[in-house]
Amino acid sequence: MEFGDAIIHTGGNNDDTILQSRLKTNYFDLLPQDLLECLLLYLDIPSIAVLCQTSLPSYGNISDLASRDQSWLRITNERFNLFSAGRIAKNNVSRPKLYGGSSWKDAYRVMARTCRMPKMNVNFKRKTIFARGCGYMKLKKSGGHSNEGSRCPASSKQGHYRHQFMACWVLINHTEDCNLRSAPMNSLSSCTNAYEGVDEAGTESPYIELQVAFQNTKSGFCHVDIDICKATVQMLAANGDFITQRVIYDGPLSPKIVYRSSLPKNKHSCEYLDGKDDQILSLKPFEFAIVSVNVPLVYYRQQREVLQFETDFLSRALSIAVPASCKIVESGNDHKCNSGEMDTDSKVANKYSTVGIVTFANEHEIWESYMMLPGNCVVLTDICKSPNF
Repeated sequence: MEFGDAIIHTGGNNDDTILQSRLKTNYFDLLPQDLLECLLLYLDIPSIAVLCQTSLPSYGNISDLASRDQSWLRITNERFNLFSAGRIAKNNVSRPKLYGGSSWKDAYRVMARTCRMPKMNVNFKRKTIFARGCGYMKLKKSGGHSNEGSRCPASSKQGHYRHQFMACWVLINHTEDCNLRSAPMNSLSSCTNAYEGVDEAGTESPYIELQVAFQNTKSGFCHVDIDICKATVQMLAANGDFITQRVIYDGPLSPKIVYRSSLPKNKHSCEYLDGKDDQILSLKPFEFAIVSVNVPLVYYRQQREVLQFETDFLSRALSIAVPASCKIVESGNDHKCNSGEMDTDSKVANKYSTVGIVTFANEHEIWESYMMLPGNCVVLTDICKSPNF
């Protein structure tokens, strides 16, 4: 909140005395309420949280508008897509207690800390989450941006904080019988060069199709770039060690964007990402997208291990590592202006690169979504229950 000095001048000629009265004035109080509501639409969540604490809230001032439940309902719905725009306009929404808070501000904090996945405008066949994780960036304690209720308490180095800027969830594009998919070896050649003895012509190898969901959890003007073509999956090996397998990044099984929250409801996304052309997934603030990713299981075929069902992969999968970067505008960076003086109020777009780690659930929790039937068959259970992490 900025406060200034209003100077009042009296008198009409040079002989008159000039009365200067320095009055502390809240400039936001000089603006009409409808204009203040429009200003809140362009602020990020840390700025809105600061406005809630700048002055005593009185009806119609900026602190009161930033603290209102209706303002935080709009912010919560922008990130988690809980209600349609028509329901919010008619005030036909559920109570915040159903989402873990006594107010919508508390509900937003609870859902952000638990890494809740937003609702989608399209119906997928199955929405069981088998893995979830976040991407963090390291910021200095002084001048760093505060995070929207999801700051990691641990710091990798003294004097730094880790702030979440990306959330990730892993689902599976299930087959009818929960079997793994298979493809000819030539379509998996880009990811199997590191293995020997897999160049048999005409043979097929199993793979699994994952639906990896990403969301830019930062508000304001922060953009997130995700290099999904360079994602790797860590899996258990037969000898108790673990292996690292890169996803298929070219050809007909390359990553494909199947859903974007920024697109209209009746328009579906079908955009392929080719790793050879260094294509990446870019997300605007609070934007949510789902990418279809295929993981080859050539190593287990080489080791003569039989992998038939989706549970065979899930019981061996440990985590997924996804390279990502965040572009954020920060103030307080000193640099020289054209005049040679130091400009301490400048704003610079800094880029933070990191690797998001998505951890799979354990085998016991995975089997809560599957059921083994007589005759060596596996089916999905009727109750869609995501594992607890």
